[in-house]
Amino acid sequence: MTILEVLADRASRRGSHPFLRHEGRTLAYAEVDRASNRAAHALRDAGVVRGDRVTLALGNSLEYVVAAFAVLKAGAILNPVNPALGGDELGYVLGHAAPRLVVTDEASDAKLRGLGQRTTLGAALAAASGSDAPLDLALTPGDYSTLLYTSGTTGARARAARTSSRRSGSAATTRFSP
Repeated sequence: MTILEVLADRASRRGSHPFLRHEGRTLAYAEVDRASNRAAHALRDAGVVRGDRVTLALGNSLEYVVAAFAVLKAGAILNPVNPALGGDELGYVLGHAAPRLVVTDEASDAKLRGLGQRTTLGAALAAASGSDAPLDLALTPGDYSTLLYTSGTTGARARAARTSSRRSGSAATTRFSP
């Protein structure tokens, strides 16, 4: 089962059960499934198409999880980055990743726009209204789902991409040189 299949299964079988708890807020499986479907539609409405890269520059939050599921449901490649990175480091990652869109929070929005990035706020994405229906954009096992950058402690940041099979223990990771 893929991670998206697991979420859909849990939402249908255990929809009202808690899935996420953070800072006194709780979201049930069905809430995350519906919110990420609406957010996936919002990403598509913003011009994100299958295979595009979408960078998440959000701190730990419920909105991050909803946005991450939405990116995958929209058929895009998830590129998570630490919003606390300095301008040069963010510029390096964003220059290589070339995201169609950066999902961020109010604290980091100006910094990312200053780097020439098209941004949307994670809170707005997580609260998107519209269709709860899932998009029919299933990725094939060979498609990339995630683009990660290492910390670069021994030199320039290196890229690594995960394929979309997202099956427990079987997703392939390919490492690229900087």
